[in-house]
Amino acid sequence: MWQADLEHMKSRIRRLASSPAAITFLLAPVVGELISTSAPLPGFLVGWPPFAVLYGCGVLLVREVAHRWGSGWLGVGLLGAAYGIVEEGLVTRAFFDPTWEDLGKLAVFGRDGGVNWLWATQLTIYHAAVSVGVTLTVAGLLFPDRREEPWLGRRGLGWSAAGIGAWVLAGFAFYRPPAPHLAATWVAVAVLVVAARLVRPRPPRPSTGPVPRPRRFLLLGVAAWVTVMLLPHLFAEIPGTSPEAAWLLMVGSALGAVALVRTWSGDMTAWDDRHRLALAFGIMAPFVALGPVFAGPVWGSIVTVATLWASWRLWRRVGGRAPSTLDAEGSISVPEDDQSRQS
Repeated sequence: MWQADLEHMKSRIRRLASSPAAITFLLAPVVGELISTSAPLPGFLVGWPPFAVLYGCGVLLVREVAHRWGSGWLGVGLLGAAYGIVEEGLVTRAFFDPTWEDLGKLAVFGRDGGVNWLWATQLTIYHAAVSVGVTLTVAGLLFPDRREEPWLGRRGLGWSAAGIGAWVLAGFAFYRPPAPHLAATWVAVAVLVVAARLVRPRPPRPSTGPVPRPRRFLLLGVAAWVTVMLLPHLFAEIPGTSPEAAWLLMVGSALGAVALVRTWSGDMTAWDDRHRLALAFGIMAPFVALGPVFAGPVWGSIVTVATLWASWRLWRRVGGRAPSTLDAEGSISVPEDDQSRQS
């Protein structure tokens, strides 16, 4: 009897391991909470199930909606920003809470009208790039043959939406901002969702030269992290600096990084999986390097070593892969009818 149960368990584990949706569901909180040092390893392991519901359901919803709408990676970015606003504006309410523990001097520097503007912008970019972008990039590298497929059916979409809805309801247990602030947050989410619905990937432009080596994408990811995640806090420490200047630098850096990626990659048609992995790792590299500092010398070091080992294994895996022949927007496919309308 126990052997039959063991075989049944092994079969279920194999099915889960071969499912990009299941892997994405479990991977999203690892990227968004653990590797980012937001949660040390012991606390993360305890909170992994609810974290998976919040991050996993959100990332899968973004991916599946963008896939069905044919909005490409631009749509993923817009929906990823909407997800970030939902998590930090409607669930944790960190956009508005002046006592949020991670704010530091951003609780005052850049706060106006009851909104932590620098923190809100930083977290929106963070979730779009890291929680959504890096997670989906890694999932696409793990399942290269299933990038153009839907990963969820209607039931899966329903469960994902219900998971996010449950977390939004739980948000009423956190800080309570004025009702107009919450209403404006919902409007911002709606605007981004509508924009993602309307946007269509532009036709790719012919590549004007060779794609830079992957290390340039890695360095770009590191530079973008420093500008977005670090400089606002440094500005807050320097007397006489302007929060408006910090905000412009942060947003301009994020938009500039996106423009460079599109240019270097030939509108995402000429690069391959090595460049994708290098960019994703570059974005996460400062978190990985600072893990022992922010998450503790023991637990942080364990996560850092494990991340480096997994990244090296994945690099070896994609390094021998032939250059990808994906669509113009990378690993999120564009339906044929949309492509024909673009031509």
